[in-house]
Amino acid sequence: MPSDAINKITDAKIRGLSRPKERAFLFEEGTGFGLRLEPSGTKSFVIWYRFNGKQDGVTLGRYPKLSLSGARARVIKIKQKLERGEDPRIVIKETRRANRNFYTVEDLCDEYVERHAKVKKKSWKEDQRILNKDIVPIWNNRETSDIKKRMLYTY
Repeated sequence: MPSDAINKITDAKIRGLSRPKERAFLFEEGTGFGLRLEPSGTKSFVIWYRFNGKQDGVTLGRYPKLSLSGARARVIKIKQKLERGEDPRIVIKETRRANRNFYTVEDLCDEYVERHAKVKKKSWKEDQRILNKDIVPIWNNRETSDIKKRMLYTY
């Protein structure tokens, strides 16, 4: 996995990055904060840190759903926890739990196409067409946490 270091990650630099042939990382020098680039075109913010002598890393979120400023705010929270000697995994679990409640059906359809269909299927365009024709118009911007099993049988 190739990785490069730069002085500062900016929105302009992120938008200007092309798809790598294999997973690659772009880190800010000396901070542990970086960007993971996937062959699918997915760009995710990451942070690497040491806690109790062990190196650990975590994905903070995907760009552009998570903005650069939002990712930096999460990094600050994690670093504050580390300075106090607390396990940053607690912040990470809370963040993931909070993010899970804000996904819309359209977000999940887009994520499926980007993470699975485009990467593993030659017919990904057909999957995208079906989702956009049959699922998104009905469920559109409804949060996934609001959908109950019995609601699925009414459509």
